[in-house]
Amino acid sequence: MNSGGTAAFYNARTFAQFVKARQNSKPDKGDWRAQREMMKNPAVYLGTVESVREAPDSYADITYYSKVVFPFRAKDGLKRFCKFRLLRPDLEREGGLAGYDRQLRIWDQSRHPDDDRPVDYLRREFSSRLSTGPVRYVLQMQLRDWVESDTDEFFNCNRWWDESMCPWLDVANIRLDAPLSNQEMEPMRMWLGHMPSSLGLLKAHSVDDYRSLVWARLHVYPASQAARAAHNRHKEPHSFDGHPYL
Repeated sequence: MNSGGTAAFYNARTFAQFVKARQNSKPDKGDWRAQREMMKNPAVYLGTVESVREAPDSYADITYYSKVVFPFRAKDGLKRFCKFRLLRPDLEREGGLAGYDRQLRIWDQSRHPDDDRPVDYLRREFSSRLSTGPVRYVLQMQLRDWVESDTDEFFNCNRWWDESMCPWLDVANIRLDAPLSNQEMEPMRMWLGHMPSSLGLLKAHSVDDYRSLVWARLHVYPASQAARAAHNRHKEPHSFDGHPYL
């Protein structure tokens, strides 16, 4: 999950362009021209404005979205799809939303010169918040039926689903009581291949397919996690339930 209901990329091709733009940027020199080039695509620009959060006061002040679409299998057998989001139930307004002036230069992700907080200030704040009491979230789901007139734009994560037609439904209440230590977190792994029987993943047919983001994450995350674990000198085998890492 990430901040913002839409994304700065919407298929494997635009994600690769996003990665290349980040690689070609020079943050230490304040050079973000590579990312600015991406903004010539209106969908990328609008998705960036929607997803960027600038120096929020807390992780707890942000709403997180899955963005991509998942198939949902109910007992009635009807063809449905879903999206998810996670938020604090008492959150009235998200933190870090980009103002008008910030939106005009949204590609520039330099730190504000007056912000002298530690780089990990959000982590520190969240740990401090948990020390004073639990942080509660609610996991919500949007459901949408498939109809014959739908096109592949249905799967475009740069498009919102109309909340009047697909309201957010509460799925679970979550209570966080204490942060995990680095030693506990570092060996942890997540993989999109872990799905309950009611959910699944969508097969993509090309890099321009809106469903290719899920396909890429399914195959790339295990490899990147294995590389990270090797870099951090964790030697445990990287496999889940018979699904080896590539």
